[in-house]
Amino acid sequence: MKRFALAQTLLAALVSSLALGACSDDGAATTPDLAVAKDGGADAAPAPALLAPKELLDACVRASACKIKQYPSISDCLSAYYELYVDRGQTLIYDKIFRCVNEATDCDGIAACYGRRQTCDKSTAGTCEGDVAVSCDLLDNRIYTLNCADANLSCRTRVGGDAVCVAGDCAAGFETKCVDGVQQTCGGNTIEIEDCASRGLLCGKVWYLEPQCRGETEIKCTEEFKPRCEGNKAVSCVAFREHVEDCSKRTYRETQCVNGACKAKGTGCTLGEVNRCKGDKLEACLDGEWLEIDCGAMGLGVCKVNSATGGGQGAKGANCTPPKTTN
Repeated sequence: MKRFALAQTLLAALVSSLALGACSDDGAATTPDLAVAKDGGADAAPAPALLAPKELLDACVRASACKIKQYPSISDCLSAYYELYVDRGQTLIYDKIFRCVNEATDCDGIAACYGRRQTCDKSTAGTCEGDVAVSCDLLDNRIYTLNCADANLSCRTRVGGDAVCVAGDCAAGFETKCVDGVQQTCGGNTIEIEDCASRGLLCGKVWYLEPQCRGETEIKCTEEFKPRCEGNKAVSCVAFREHVEDCSKRTYRETQCVNGACKAKGTGCTLGEVNRCKGDKLEACLDGEWLEIDCGAMGLGVCKVNSATGGGQGAKGANCTPPKTTN
C-alpha cells in the first residue's frame, strides 16, 4: 500500500506545479481531470481462486508442528500468504505447497512439499535450477525451493544473491504496464509483478501516472478522502479511485469495519501475540480472539511451548508437535 501513498503524493505535487496552467480560456481555474487515461484504461481480470481459509490455517499449523517455516504466531503465516505470496502472483505456487502439506502424513512428507534441503545461513546465495528458485529462508535457516513455473513465472537471480520468481527480464526503457489485472514493473533487471486483481483492485493508468493498482470503482477520490464504513464494507481511496472491501470475507483476520478499515472483531488478544497452549490444545490469536485448535483432531501431537533453539525458530510461542506415528 506504500506504493499507492507515493502515487498520491506525486499527483498532489503535479497538481500544485500545474495549477497556473490548469485554466480555461477566460482565465478561470479548472479542476484537473483525474479520469483513467484513455490510452491505458483499467485492465480488469477475475480475482484468482485462493486457498480456502481453513486449508491455509491447517497447513500453517501442520508445517509449524514439524518446525518447518515455524512462525511464533499463526497470524504471521496467514499474513505472509495474503500480503506477500498473493500480491506477488505466487498464489498457485503456495496453494500447491499447502495442499500437499495437508495431505502429508509425516514431517518428511511436509518437508518434501516445500522442497526443503540442507541448513544454510545469510551468506548462502540463491540459485535457479531451471525455473525452480533455490534459496535460504532465515526463518529456520534451511534451503527451500519454489517451482516458479507453477504460477507461469520464471526464476531469476538478483544482485545480492536472491533467487526469485518473476515475469521475465527487462532493461532500461521498459514501461510499466498492466497485463491481465497485474502490474508489471522493471526492478533489478527483472519484471516484478503486483497482482491487483487478487485484492479486488483494477490495474490501470490514472491521469499522468504510470499504470498501477487502483480502486475498482469509477468514483473519484483525492488526498482529502476520508475512509468510511458502509455496513461491514470498508471504503478507501486507492490511486484516486474508491475501493470497497467486504471485511466479513477476511476469515481469521480483521473481519469488522471500523472507521473505514477492516479491524479485529474481538478484543481478547491483539495481532502479533504468540501462540499458546491450553492443555494439549493450541491457541492462536486470530481476529482479536483466541482460536482453539485441537492438535489431536488434526493427527498431530499435543501442544508444547517452544524452546529457544536459535535461527529464529521456536524462540517463543507454542505449537502442536509432530504428527503421531503408528508402528
